[in-house]
Amino acid sequence: LAERLTARVTDRFIALTEGERRESVEQGLGPAAKWTVIHSGVRFDDRTYEHAKRGLDIAADETVIAVVARLEPVKGVEYFIRAAARLQHRDPDRKLRYLVVGGGSLGAGLLNLAGGLGLGGKIIFAGFQREVFKYLAAADIYVQPSLNEGMGRTVLEAQYMKLPVVASNVCGLPDAVKDGVTGLLVPPADPGALAAALETLLKDSALRYRMGEAARKWVLEKDFTGYTRFSAESMNIQLKKFYNELLARLLTDLAELLAR
Repeated sequence: LAERLTARVTDRFIALTEGERRESVEQGLGPAAKWTVIHSGVRFDDRTYEHAKRGLDIAADETVIAVVARLEPVKGVEYFIRAAARLQHRDPDRKLRYLVVGGGSLGAGLLNLAGGLGLGGKIIFAGFQREVFKYLAAADIYVQPSLNEGMGRTVLEAQYMKLPVVASNVCGLPDAVKDGVTGLLVPPADPGALAAALETLLKDSALRYRMGEAARKWVLEKDFTGYTRFSAESMNIQLKKFYNELLARLLTDLAELLAR
């Protein structure tokens, strides 16, 4: 309601992705003509993290499925844990580990949920971490089970690390993950669909490799600014252009007002 009220007196809007723009317009937050899409710039980490699995006490032959998110309802981590339990139930002897990086109000509840589903020795809760890339380096598959997501910065960081992604098909995530090319999109709040997509990747190492390579290439593609499409440099150029256009219009309107 607050957004709809303020939209009436807002001249321009910025969305992080086309999906966010489309969803906002559908919800009555201003007309499409007032919206501009500018991605939130991501700075990728070029450092090499050696022995990342060993640092987390994970065996080299274990396949690691990771999620990095605030532990709040909108991030859907509960469904990641329930999907993990389904995978374990199907094949208890498979060498899998699950990594949850992030903190939030649901931390204790999610820890109890994992224990109740028999994942106690299989899942690592790393808590809030600033060096996200160090944890992504230990992963083989990345999951973003959000119920809503404007863009998904960690999805892009994971793809930069050549990780195939399984993500919810909501809001801006389809703009960040190329379904069937860099990852797989699934319905939100559906642990069965999430587990099935993960099963597809687990059974096909060649597919994981192809998607990981395509993912790195995708996030490093350049846009019209000459910089990579999701970079901070591209974002800054587009924001400067956006505000200069607004300023020019304001000055024109002011000049016309003074001339009356």
